[in-house]
Amino acid sequence: MKYNLTEGQLNSPAESEILDGLSILPKSYIDFLKEHNGGEGFIGDNYIIFWKAEELVDFNREYEVETYAPGIFLFASSGGGDGYGFDTDDAAMPIVRIPFIGMDRQYIETVARDLPGLILLGWRAEMNKQVRPKGMELFEITPVILGGDPTCPENKTWLTRQQHFEAVRYWNRVISNMRKEQR
Repeated sequence: MKYNLTEGQLNSPAESEILDGLSILPKSYIDFLKEHNGGEGFIGDNYIIFWKAEELVDFNREYEVETYAPGIFLFASSGGGDGYGFDTDDAAMPIVRIPFIGMDRQYIETVARDLPGLILLGWRAEMNKQVRPKGMELFEITPVILGGDPTCPENKTWLTRQQHFEAVRYWNRVISNMRKEQR
C-alpha cells in the first residue's frame, strides 16, 4: 500500500536489522516500516507522529506502557495527548488509541483493524490543523481527568519528547496513587 500524508513527511526505510526485533508486530506495520521509518504530518485533518523503529521499545519503556496499559504496544502519537498502538492481547492486534495521561486499558478505543485501515479511514482527533513545532507534543498542563479544561489555550503547552516522557510518568503516578487511595 502507498502511504501518503496530507501534509508532512514520511521518513526513508528502517534498517532491516532493527525490523528483525519487531517481527511480533502486524505485517502491515512491518511493511510500512520497510518503506517509511516513522514520520509526521496530517492524515486528512488529523495529526500523527509515527515513531521510528529504533525508538519503539525505548518510547514504550519511557511512557511505562506495560505498567499502566499491559498488552498495548505504542507506535505513534497524535501529538496532542493520545498514543496509538497495537492491542497485543487481541490475536488480530487492532490499532487502539489511548490517552497518555490516565493511561489505562479501560480507556482504549479501537480505531482501526490495521495500519492501512487507519490511513484510509482516519480517526477523530482533538486538534485542528495548525502551525505546530515538529516533534513536539501538545500537553494539557492540568489533565482533563483531573479537571483540566481541554479547550482552554492557557491549559496547553508544547513539550519536547523527553519532557513529555517525564510529564506522562509524573501524572500517571499521581493518578495511580489517587486510585489506590480511593479503594
